[in-house]
Amino acid sequence: MRTSLILIDGLPGTGKSTLAGELASHFAVAGRRVTTLFETEGEVPLHPVPLDDLGAAWPDIHERMSAQSFADESLARWTHLCAERSAEILVVESFPFQCALRVLIQMEASPRLIEDYWQAWTKLVSYRSPVLLFLQVADARAQFDHICKLRGPLWTSYIADAFERMPFCRNRGLKGWDAVDEFCHVYVDWMNRAIARRDLETVFLEGRPGSYQIRRDRAVAALEWRIDSPIRTADRND
Repeated sequence: MRTSLILIDGLPGTGKSTLAGELASHFAVAGRRVTTLFETEGEVPLHPVPLDDLGAAWPDIHERMSAQSFADESLARWTHLCAERSAEILVVESFPFQCALRVLIQMEASPRLIEDYWQAWTKLVSYRSPVLLFLQVADARAQFDHICKLRGPLWTSYIADAFERMPFCRNRGLKGWDAVDEFCHVYVDWMNRAIARRDLETVFLEGRPGSYQIRRDRAVAALEWRIDSPIRTADRND
């Protein structure tokens, strides 16, 4: 089965939307039918609730739905999207981690629920032979410091407040950047565990590359044969 689902994920500020746009343009120019879903752009059909003003942090999502209902709605939306866009290549930014796994963790979903969601989701999309482009950084806290400097005090204040309001941090009495540090530690651990399961074909790319052009070229090279040829298990984890 040829790849028809390209996922781009990593911590905030690693250039997920930039890479998604570059890949969408590349495959469209090559004559392929492509649908690109950006986390914060317009009506994203995978989001169970509307975005807030500064993105999809959803610090109050636990007040609107339970962790179980979020997981169920997320899976239902994936089912609908894959059926509706069956003839197209989907390029999806900030999934499966930032807009799904991260939300379940912040809502204090049980490890069993998170595992069940992951197994159901990977099974649901498996027929598309998905490829995950994972944008790596060496230090999660350093990445948050970096992106806060880039996006300024409004975003920094928003993030600190969002973390404090999460059940994960509130239940532990975590405040300020202590909340960010602890949450990131757990979140990164869950991401690494999910990747280690090898349920997804994963290509590792730099989250803060010296050259964005080189990163784009690496992503294109990794994807071209997967789109034009069946996935080969022996070639996992470039």
